[in-house]
Amino acid sequence: MAGSEMKLSANYLIAFAWAIVFTGCHPFEAKTYPNVEMSAAESSQLKDALDRLDRAINAAAPSIAAQLHAGADEAQIAHLRSALGGAVNQPLEEWFAWHNGAKSRMVSILPLAAPLSIDAALEDRNFIRKVPLVSETRRNSLKILDDFAGDGYFIDLRSGTPFVFYDMLEDPGEGYFGTLTEFANFIADCFEADVFSADESGFLDYDEDLYYQLESVYFERASRP
Repeated sequence: MAGSEMKLSANYLIAFAWAIVFTGCHPFEAKTYPNVEMSAAESSQLKDALDRLDRAINAAAPSIAAQLHAGADEAQIAHLRSALGGAVNQPLEEWFAWHNGAKSRMVSILPLAAPLSIDAALEDRNFIRKVPLVSETRRNSLKILDDFAGDGYFIDLRSGTPFVFYDMLEDPGEGYFGTLTEFANFIADCFEADVFSADESGFLDYDEDLYYQLESVYFERASRP
């Protein structure tokens, strides 16, 4: 593992220490989550958005596209359902069926946002649920993109209409990014508008000013829970 991959924020290390101290004091509490199914139109829209995102990444940054794993298979999806108490979350399953993580945690498809595999996402969730003082929303969510410091982009598992949100341990509060369909289209917009590219090492490079301009426009039109 590269040294840069092992660097965690000070706050995340503090959270890890608290997890050790409090393990056993905060017993794991099983949660039940709603089944989330999509209409045929909604499923088609999400698949179209993910196909568009694939095309956009391949065109603008083929070295990044080459590092994304294939989609999760039926056994991996079944493992995800089992870990979530048997709940079917179709949008989330579609996301992992698109790509089940990447070859390296340094591969990003948004600034500081590496796609997690099902196993990595579940490992993160199991860890964070042992950490005290973490928001109830984060405890009942699953991280899909990681920012290398323990924070990242999550899906709230309690919602009947799953939304993507960004959360930081050191600055709690959810920044909503809309549905997974909207989120995928936003990332595709960034690649298609040449906001994102790949540097010589195959890592994400981006125009910071253009990115925040596009993000601002997106926030104004993104759905809210």
